Amino acid sequence: MTSALQRGSNLEKSIKKVMLLPAQRMKQLTRKMKSPMFYERYEDDNWSIILFDVLYKQWDKDKTKTKIDDLFGQPTTIKKTKTKNKNQLNIFGNNDE
Repeated sequence: MTSALQRGSNLEKSIKKVMLLPAQRMKQLTRKMKSPMFYERYEDDNWSIILFDVLYKQWDKDKTKTKIDDLFGQPTTIKKTKTKNKNQLNIFGNNDE
């Protein structure tokens, strides 16, 4: 993400720039946005985010009619699931849960 900002810094600020990310990287983006330097470059250089699954879903549905501008800010369709590591000890109770 940081290198994308660096590469995009060569383009005029008026040009819309896009980072295409998997939904799993959104936590990392949120952490990076807490850095003033990253956040300022992101905002000042006209960046936006599109998630892979949003793009794939829209492309599968409409193919060549897909409008990239319509995909900005669309929520992901990936459901978060919490998996339990069966090898991990449960210090608060029964390990069979």
